[in-house]
Amino acid sequence: MLPPGEHTPIERTHDAAPKPTLVDLLYEGFYMVFLLRNGKSPTTCADFSDRVTAFLTEFERQAKKDDYSPDDIFDSKYAFSALVDEAVLSSNFPLRDAWERHPLQLTLFGDQLAGEHFFDRLERARDKGKARLPSLDVFHMCLLLG
Repeated sequence: MLPPGEHTPIERTHDAAPKPTLVDLLYEGFYMVFLLRNGKSPTTCADFSDRVTAFLTEFERQAKKDDYSPDDIFDSKYAFSALVDEAVLSSNFPLRDAWERHPLQLTLFGDQLAGEHFFDRLERARDKGKARLPSLDVFHMCLLLG
């Protein structure tokens, strides 16, 4: 026993918080899709597209900072964009027709075949196995919400 006033030193380790997953980084976007699916209509096509684009720009910045691979980042953005497009295009929102002419996939990737290419990209990622787990988790979440 130590005399009063003396304490044994306590070794403290300050482990850094685990880096967020790509799904974590897209959390607010997935919540937005949940709101879309529950009838919360965006105000205008241009404003909504700008907001989603800004969100994805910030997602990409943070994912790069967290050292995710460019392929995982790109595929995650692609999958999420396809999910947003599908949510808007399967709705009765007033901006649906305008969105159909300028979907997010076309704006960001020059592609209007997201429904088909989503699964092509998913298969390529699956072929890479564990190395592509970060983006595979995003694909999984998109499938759950889509």
